[in-house]
Amino acid sequence: MRRGTVFPLGIVFLALTLLAGPGRFDTRDAAPATPFADGETWAGHMVFPASSHLFLINPPASVRESPALTLSADREMRPLALERARIAGGEISFTLTWLETDYRFVGRIEGSRMSGVIQATVPNRMLGVSLGNRIVVRGRWDAVRIDAAPEAGLIDRIRSRAASAPDVRFIEWQDRIEPGKGRVGFQHTYLGDGRYVVQDAATGAPEEGFDGRRYWRMRPDGLSEYVAPPESERLQLMAWLRSGSWMPANAGIDLRFEGLDASDGSAILFMQPRGGTVGARIWVDPANETVLRAEVEDEQGLIELSFGAPHAAGGFYLPESWTLSQNDRQTSSRLSEPLRAEAPAALFDNPGVRPRAAFDERRPAEVEVETGRGQKGHHFVHPEIDGYTAGWFLVDSGASDLVIDNLIADRIGMPVIRELSPGVTLRQGGALRIGRLTLIDPVFIARDLSGLTGPEGRERAGILGFPFFASAVVSVDYPNDRIAIHDPATYRLAGGIWEPMQVEARPSIDARVDESVAGRFVVDTGKSARISFRSGFAARHNLLANRSIELTPTETFYGDTFEYRSRLDAVQFAGYRFRNALFHAKIPGTYNSDGSYDGIIGRGFLENFRVVFDYPHERIAFVR
Repeated sequence: MRRGTVFPLGIVFLALTLLAGPGRFDTRDAAPATPFADGETWAGHMVFPASSHLFLINPPASVRESPALTLSADREMRPLALERARIAGGEISFTLTWLETDYRFVGRIEGSRMSGVIQATVPNRMLGVSLGNRIVVRGRWDAVRIDAAPEAGLIDRIRSRAASAPDVRFIEWQDRIEPGKGRVGFQHTYLGDGRYVVQDAATGAPEEGFDGRRYWRMRPDGLSEYVAPPESERLQLMAWLRSGSWMPANAGIDLRFEGLDASDGSAILFMQPRGGTVGARIWVDPANETVLRAEVEDEQGLIELSFGAPHAAGGFYLPESWTLSQNDRQTSSRLSEPLRAEAPAALFDNPGVRPRAAFDERRPAEVEVETGRGQKGHHFVHPEIDGYTAGWFLVDSGASDLVIDNLIADRIGMPVIRELSPGVTLRQGGALRIGRLTLIDPVFIARDLSGLTGPEGRERAGILGFPFFASAVVSVDYPNDRIAIHDPATYRLAGGIWEPMQVEARPSIDARVDESVAGRFVVDTGKSARISFRSGFAARHNLLANRSIELTPTETFYGDTFEYRSRLDAVQFAGYRFRNALFHAKIPGTYNSDGSYDGIIGRGFLENFRVVFDYPHERIAFVR
C-alpha cells in the first residue's frame, strides 16, 4: 500500500507534509469506481499510513466496538470517530477532530482503496503559545478500507476471485551468471491439480517437482530423491507462492487471518497445507489480494520472499519478480509473462536418477568389515576408489551422500566439480568398487574428516551413504559383524519378511513409543543410540515429562554435542517390542531439532538383527 503524506506529528510536520496548496478532488483523474451503496456506513475501519504511526478511523456505527490500535511498545491511540460521514455515487466525505485540529476529507472509492483531498484547520502556535487564530493546510490522502471482519472478508475475496487453480508456466531469470551458460533460468510449470515441475530453462533438465503423490528434487550429486514431510510441505508452500495457486478454496490449504501490519496496513495471513505441520506467513495487499512478501522456516533458517508487481493471469496474480533471502544470501529473479501450461503427465514424474551400478556375481557377496571402538561397534569397510584402496569408510544408512576426506580426494586426484562451502567441495570419481558392486562415475562430497573416528587405531577415510545403499541390497548382520552386498534384481530374502520402508535420501519406518505415540524414524546404521528423538517431536508428545533425565555427550558428524537421556516404557517396530528402552532426545535449538522425520533407530536396537536394506524396492527386513 502506498504511504500517505498528510497526517501530522505536530504543526511543523503538518505544514511540511500537507503543503500541497489549495485544490479539489478531480474525479476526471480517477479510475472507474466500484461504489458502496449510497448512504452506507461500513462496520469496519480504515488504515491511513503516516510517518511513524497509523490512524485507525471508524464510522460512528462501529466506533464503540473497535479496539485500540497499538502504535509501538509505548504508545496507543484510540479509534477516532467520524463526523458527518457520507458515501454517495462512489464518493466519500467525512470530518474528524484530533489534537485540536479539524480535518475534512473528500475522496473517491476505487475498490477497497480510497484517495482524495484533505483540509486541516490547525491552531496557530509559536513556541507552543497560541496566537489566537487558526491556519488552513491542504493536501492529498490515500487509504485502504479493511472490513470489520478482515479474516472473513479478505479470505472470502481471495477464494472467490480464484475459483480454481491455474495451469500456468513461466520462466524465472535469476540475477546470476554461470560461466559457459550465461544467465541462469528455470522454467516453472504448474497445473491446477497441484502437480508442478521446475526445469533448467536452457537444457530442460528437471530440478524439482510433485507428481501428484510425492515431492521430489535433484541432488547436488546429480541423483534424484523423494522428499518427506515436513520438507515436502516447504516445497509445496514455495510452489503455491510462486504460482499463485494458494488462492482457490480447492487448493488444499488452510488460511487464517493474523492481523494487520502496523508499518504498511497489509494483512498478515498464515497458510498451511491441510493436515500439515509447516506453514508460511504472508503479507497481502488488501486492495488486490496479492502477496507482498512471505516467510517460510526451514532447517537452515528463515526464508524470506518479496514479490514485485503482479501479472493478471486468468483470475490469478503472478508476480513479475521475486527476491529470495536466507542467511545473508540473496537471489533476485525476473519472470516472463505467464502462459497457459500444456504438459504431458510424465513431465512431473521423479526422473528416478540413481547411481550407475554394475554387479560381478563371480565375486563374494560378503566384504571385509572392521568395527570401530570409538564409534561403539559401527561397521567400516574399505572400498577401492579409482584404483586406490582409499581407507576405511563408515557404512552409514543415515548419511545422504558419499563422503571422502579432502586429503584422500586430493591424493587420488579427484577433480573438483564445484565448491559447496568453504573447505567443502563436490568431487567426481571414476569408479567405486566394493564386493560385487561397482559404482560408475560416483560423486563425492570432500571435506575434512580428521575429527571423526574410524576402526581402532585408524583414521576414517569416508562415509558410504545414500548412493551406495540405493544401488544394491545391503545386508548388515550385526550379531556376526558381517556385511553382504547383492544385486537387487536377483536377491531373494531368506529367514524373514519384508516391511515397508520409505526412502528420501535416508530410509525410514513407522514406530510406536510409550504404546500410543506414533512417529517416523530413520533406520541409521551410523547412530549408536537405541532410539533418538528430535526435540520438536519430544516436546509435542511430552516425552521428557515425569521421567528421570540425564544430560549426556554425543558425537555427531557436525561435532560433539549433548542430548537428554531417559527411558521409555516400550518401543515397537516391524512386529518387535522392546521394554524399558533407553532413549536420547535432542536439546531444543540444536542441529536437526525438527525436520523430515521424528527420530532415529540406531545400533542399540539394530544389533539384535540382520538388517537387510532394499532401497530400490523401498523395503526392509529385520531378521533374528
